[in-house]
Amino acid sequence: MSTEGECVSEKLRVEVLGKGESRWATNAHEFDSPEEATTFAHDLYSRWGMVESLRVVPVSRPRGEHYEPGSDDPELLRVPVPLFDLGHLVATPGAIEVIERRGINVRFLLVRHVTGDWGDVDDEDKARLDQAVINGTRILSAYGPEDDPDRLYVITEAGRSSTTILLPGEY
Repeated sequence: MSTEGECVSEKLRVEVLGKGESRWATNAHEFDSPEEATTFAHDLYSRWGMVESLRVVPVSRPRGEHYEPGSDDPELLRVPVPLFDLGHLVATPGAIEVIERRGINVRFLLVRHVTGDWGDVDDEDKARLDQAVINGTRILSAYGPEDDPDRLYVITEAGRSSTTILLPGEY
């Protein structure tokens, strides 16, 4: 699999083996990077008690394959640990419009933010955000390319009293 944060040439999906099942199951979610797929798998495992195994595969792989021992990724059965409290959650009208229109899973977006996946920021900003977690200062994650009008910011205030999802123009 690719390195963390690296985009792959083919989209990925998460497959689930339910308890007592013999075939892998999946849904329509597709991911651009192994990091995004892994975060989704961790979130899924944390919410669904019927998961026996998980794996990340290219979308071109046939669906419904029989489970073979060793074809799963045991690391995906680790529940992500939040790095900080989100506080009171709010979203601006512009962000809500983008979320609804694009079908963005807000829980997944917040899991990325609270577990240190800062999104589409450079390495310098990632280091600054890692330090902000330690120092208790404001954390700003950005999801989507800078030139994308649907780019979303997720900001957790210093003191961790609130987290806001907004468009850059609403900042």
